[in-house]
Amino acid sequence: MNIEELTLVIHSFVVIVGLWRYSPLLPSNIFMIYTYLSCVIFYVVRYQEQSKSDFIIDGVYYSAMPLTGVESVALEVQLIYLGISLFCILTTLGISGKCQKLNINIPSDLIRKYYSHISVTLTVVILINLLHLLSLNIEILWFNKEYLAIKDPKLIGIDNVLLSMYHFLSRYLGLVIVCYFLISVLEKNRLHILLSAIASFYPALILFAANSRWVVIYILSLIVTILLIGRFKSKKTYVAFLLILGILTFNAVLHGRGSKYQGLSQIIVNFSSFDINVIFYALYSYSVNIFESSFNLANSLKGDYIFNKEYKILSFSPFPSAIDNFASIRDIYKHKFATNVPMGAYGEVISFGILYTLLFFSGLFTFLRKMNKVAISGSSLACIFLLILSLVIAVYLPNYSIRTIWRILILLTLFAYLLDLRVTKNGIFIKVSRAKELV
Repeated sequence: MNIEELTLVIHSFVVIVGLWRYSPLLPSNIFMIYTYLSCVIFYVVRYQEQSKSDFIIDGVYYSAMPLTGVESVALEVQLIYLGISLFCILTTLGISGKCQKLNINIPSDLIRKYYSHISVTLTVVILINLLHLLSLNIEILWFNKEYLAIKDPKLIGIDNVLLSMYHFLSRYLGLVIVCYFLISVLEKNRLHILLSAIASFYPALILFAANSRWVVIYILSLIVTILLIGRFKSKKTYVAFLLILGILTFNAVLHGRGSKYQGLSQIIVNFSSFDINVIFYALYSYSVNIFESSFNLANSLKGDYIFNKEYKILSFSPFPSAIDNFASIRDIYKHKFATNVPMGAYGEVISFGILYTLLFFSGLFTFLRKMNKVAISGSSLACIFLLILSLVIAVYLPNYSIRTIWRILILLTLFAYLLDLRVTKNGIFIKVSRAKELV
């Protein structure tokens, strides 16, 4: 056993300790599990001496990430990821007791109280979706030959600043609403079932047309929501169905990403590309695609990357590009390992320097710790939405630039603190009211 293998074994024990104390659905544990599995894939692929050309099925690359030539930094990657897993456990310190199972109670009375408000909100989202649809180029949405054309608001014909911002934010909004759709089904709320289905279907369809892996995150969020809600019956049946749907969807998305034809017209074609005869190797290829963040870090460490100071500062900006003008320098100074493979947040922050690294992990620590407290002590509708969105951070942060996810991380953390203040305020109000009654 060499030092790298010993590090991986130690990493395994660290993960066991983390899962022994708290539920796998705890935000920091989800983050830790993703980190650990990335290390396992990192070791397995290199042990079998595989390259990205080994992950081609029907002419489609299942991973565009360079997978070779990283032996010189292999131990360094394992040690950094081990440190990140220990960092995840650190965010749970001081949180009282063990929590082997998270079980969020749906506040049915609260939903009934704000029934009209929720109805209006969902209706407004539907109207904004309609406005968004009318503003884009339908022909490009239906069929085009340029990968990521649908993802870019300019390429798809949207020239309005606000609608361009909504084009990016709609995926997050859709993720929240699709979870509320599931809650509406549980509550047997027919109007909200209809409204949430329509409101979430549109962004999901746009993402599917763009062959975005976000569609799979939508399905994963439904699975997590089912596991979080204690009142769901036949959980195993629903989860099994969604897992199968997730496999079929992920296969369709990956085939779509590798095809020269894009758009809504290709969704059925991409679905029909599934081949049951190569299912086991396909599942392995999916795993490499999902957990390739360790290779992202390795490729970052083996190079000598220099970033512009303005790029570093604006990577941590909480403002959209329309305000801080980050888009004007993004494509000039960012680094990629392939055409559509950007350097991840870990690689960037290490290249930025120690002060930026401290800022980055301070923000991540605050986020994970707050989300852990929300998960353990919370029992509201907002808790589910915050936990679901925190899954996006776990998967996207190591694979995409800091800029891509930092603003969402800040927004979720602030929202969690506001939620905490609201709960505290209500608690004080209740105590004062009871005291007056006694007098």
